[in-house]
Amino acid sequence: MVIELKEYESAIEIAKAMDNDISKTKSILGEYLRRLDSIRNLAERSKKIREVVFKLAGKKINPKQPRRDNHRRPKRNPRR
Repeated sequence: MVIELKEYESAIEIAKAMDNDISKTKSILGEYLRRLDSIRNLAERSKKIREVVFKLAGKKINPKQPRRDNHRRPKRNPRR
């Protein structure tokens, strides 16, 4: 655990530091939201492509069927 102790000369300095921290946090949040939107758009396009492929193949899409994921995590072996 890291503890950081800061000293400020005045309340104005505290306010400036807090504003700076808030600005950095908003910027990071904005980047995360842009990434999320990009991933969401990619997922929607992928879903549409999948639907077209299934339609062309003459198969029905069952949305409640669990998806087979080739990237499953391997089962963990307990340490002995």
